[in-house]
Amino acid sequence: MNTWRYRERFFSNERHWLCTSARSRVTVSVLLTERECA
Repeated sequence: MNTWRYRERFFSNERHWLCTSARSRVTVSVLLTERECA
């Protein structure tokens, strides 16, 4: 039971990290595009 709860928390953290990294990747690509266009 304890390990299952830990695994659940780990997966939720992983999903949150994936969403955050994807958002930051989009921001970086937008910044790069703006810099190249400028």
